[in-house]
Amino acid sequence: MSEASNALPAWLTDSLQTLPDDQAQSWLVDFRIQQRQIVLQRGLPTRRDERWRQTDISALTQQAFNFAQPQDQLPCQWTQQARLVDSDSIFLLFINGCFIPQRSDIRLLPMGAIACSIKDAIQHHAELVQAHWHHDLSVQHHPFAGLNASLFSDGLFLYLPPQCQLSVPVHIVYLTNHQQNVMMHPRNLIILDDNTKLTIIEEYTHAQSARNWTNSFTTIFVGKQALLDHHKLYKEDTACHTATTWVEQRQDSRCHFYHVASQAQFARDDLLVSLKEKNAECNTRGFYGLTRDNQSITHYVEIDHQAPQCKSDMLYKGVLCNQSRAAFIGKVLVQQAAQKTQAHQANHHLLLTPDAEASARPELEIYADDVRCKHGATVGQLDADALFYLCSRGVRRQEAIGLLLSGFAEEVFAGVSHSAIAQQVKTLCCLINPQI
Repeated sequence: MSEASNALPAWLTDSLQTLPDDQAQSWLVDFRIQQRQIVLQRGLPTRRDERWRQTDISALTQQAFNFAQPQDQLPCQWTQQARLVDSDSIFLLFINGCFIPQRSDIRLLPMGAIACSIKDAIQHHAELVQAHWHHDLSVQHHPFAGLNASLFSDGLFLYLPPQCQLSVPVHIVYLTNHQQNVMMHPRNLIILDDNTKLTIIEEYTHAQSARNWTNSFTTIFVGKQALLDHHKLYKEDTACHTATTWVEQRQDSRCHFYHVASQAQFARDDLLVSLKEKNAECNTRGFYGLTRDNQSITHYVEIDHQAPQCKSDMLYKGVLCNQSRAAFIGKVLVQQAAQKTQAHQANHHLLLTPDAEASARPELEIYADDVRCKHGATVGQLDADALFYLCSRGVRRQEAIGLLLSGFAEEVFAGVSHSAIAQQVKTLCCLINPQI
């Protein structure tokens, strides 16, 4: 056990003793066993680990979680209410980590495209899954990815064949419907072949308020000239959420990531992007609002420029009040071959109460000599002059604060074309406002 790791709690060690049944898929059995051995050997990270210095995982380790049981006991009208967008969308529902096909809607899925559970894909599309399965992510730095590899039982498989331009969004809902402490480890594989287009709305929510834990791992392959818009919403109230997303982009591909987080009690989101071929572009945006005591969130974003003429842009903003904590760790790695790189990153926090805490650690690691890279971070308070001006013009104080918060968030989501996502940001600002 290294100094930067901690022994697994007994309940988690017990959970690792029996791995899920992989139905004679020997390559997957070997993969699980390998990942489990590493997790058992290294344990969980502590704040002595440089990548986890700003993240306190005691919210996970100080309580026991059991595996969630599959169920489909929600009223039928809930499915329609849960859809952020109208019926012109592809809707995929997971309850307690398990795919519910009878509640999902894939009627608008184009011919040749595939949307199903990952366990079905492993059985029926084995070659496609194996060709894109991510084996070599460092469990040392991303231990929750190793846990997911050991314990996942279901998740999403989504494939777009070449030239498939999907005109409607794919709305994925991961719903927890349990009153006790349960854990889910969904594993997702999303493949965009060459010259494809996809918009995803990935939402994590709950039907019953309970302290649950979702630990997701998502692999995304983006082919040549492919375009991906990926929106992620955390709406899990008192739950814990850990997520690792690994992205590989090919030549002339474009990715836009938008994250909105508000209600999780503890969240750690790792986004790892590899720009493999020239002229790839990745833009990441995030907005989070924390209002409760001991609520915390950490965003870790790492973009690896491996090819020339690639671009990346990170922008994350957070609003905090009461005794909440937020941390942003952004790293841009520019390899020697990645000449003509353009990379920018910025993180800005607003602290609305004296007890709120925020930290930022932007990093640039550059081995090429012809690049344009910059980074910056700020921590501040609401503009008192702007607030006074609005109030002096007859705007009520609470409304004035809401206007300022909306203006603060506007830059992050200026490029969002989907009205449902924009509305979520406005709703989040309203949730923060009454807490001040």
